[in-house]
Amino acid sequence: DEDGSFVLGSQSVQVNNANPGLSLAGAAATNEGASYSLAITGSDVAADTLSYSIDWGDGSPAQVVTAAQLATLGGSVGHVFTDDQDGPVNTTARTITVTASDEDGGSTQATRVVDVNNVAPTLA
Repeated sequence: DEDGSFVLGSQSVQVNNANPGLSLAGAAATNEGASYSLAITGSDVAADTLSYSIDWGDGSPAQVVTAAQLATLGGSVGHVFTDDQDGPVNTTARTITVTASDEDGGSTQATRVVDVNNVAPTLA
């Protein structure tokens, strides 16, 4: 007040972790046996360190990269889809699922569908 006296108080506040942001970019189609490049952009409001788990949707083991590794790769991760699925259609849709995780247990998923085109055999 105007006499210079005051009352000091406190209030408990719970701060919840915010999940990271995540976006994916890359071509909509690729040929079997060709290298596919997936651009991954992650963000975290608290500047937590992120890691990324990539399920390529083709039965291969999940690929895990750290934020530092992703930066070294220029923000893009490569993968070769070895074969389209056998059948009457010469293109197989593969759903790539990326999970971004922060060091506080928060996570976010994003997906990208890529058509893997059959490549005709060659004859010598």
